[in-house]
Amino acid sequence: MISIFILFLLPSGTISSPVIDGRIDLGEWENSENFIIELNTGDLVNFSILYGVNEVYFLAIIDQSSEDQEIALDTTIEHDFFGIEFDNNKDNSIMGTQSSPDDTIIVNYLENNAEDMYMHSFQVFQDERNGGINNAKGMVGTKDNQLIFEISRPYITNDNNGYDAIITPGETYQFMVAFWDNQNPGSATIGFNKKVGGSQFIIQSAKTVYNDINHDLTIIITFILCLGVGLLLNYFDFKRIKTMLLKFY
Repeated sequence: MISIFILFLLPSGTISSPVIDGRIDLGEWENSENFIIELNTGDLVNFSILYGVNEVYFLAIIDQSSEDQEIALDTTIEHDFFGIEFDNNKDNSIMGTQSSPDDTIIVNYLENNAEDMYMHSFQVFQDERNGGINNAKGMVGTKDNQLIFEISRPYITNDNNGYDAIITPGETYQFMVAFWDNQNPGSATIGFNKKVGGSQFIIQSAKTVYNDINHDLTIIITFILCLGVGLLLNYFDFKRIKTMLLKFY
C-alpha cells in the first residue's frame, strides 16, 4: 500500500505530444505555455508552446470572424498561411543575413504541410532544394471562424545546410511570427508581431521536460525500494506477533 501511494505522488513524466493534424483535441494543449501575440495589422494570435522530449510544438489560433475577413485555404489562389522565424544567432536581424540566415517554418505555403526554409538578404530558400532536410511538421485546420495552425520541429536537427535553429531546453531562444491573410505566396503584405520590449523577436525560455526512460526507471526503483521496506516491516511485525502469541500461551 505504501508503494502504491508513493507512486501516485511521483511526477507524471513526459507530457503527451500533440497530434499535428490541424485539430485541437480535448486536453491536447492543456500543459502548454499560452499567450496572446498582437500583429501589426491588429489581428490577435492565440499562441501556445509545448515542450516535448525530442520536439517543441507550436499552436496558433487566429480569429477570422469579422465581416472583412474570410478563411481561405486553397493554395491555388490567394490564401491564408502562417510562419515562424527563429533568430539563429540572436542578432535581431529580421530575415537574417547571408552569413547567418534565419530558420523559418511556414504552414500552408505550398500545400497543407509545413515547409522548412531559411532566409537571408530578404530572400527565402527551401531547405530541401538547397541540400537540407525538411524537419518540420505542420497542418492547418478550422473550427467555426478560427484558423488553427499546428507545428512541430525537433530541438536539434543537425541540418547545417538548412540553417536550422537549435532550441536547447533550459535556454532562451528568439522567434517572430507572421500571418498572410488572403495573400499570394511571396507577398510582402503580411502581418507580423509587434515589438516586445523594443525587439521584433519574442524571447522565450525552453522548458526542461522529464525523459520517459528516466521517469520509468524512477518508478521501478522507487517501487522496489518501497516494496523492500514493506516486506521488512511485515517481517518484523510477524516476529512481534509470534513473540506475543508465545507469551500468551
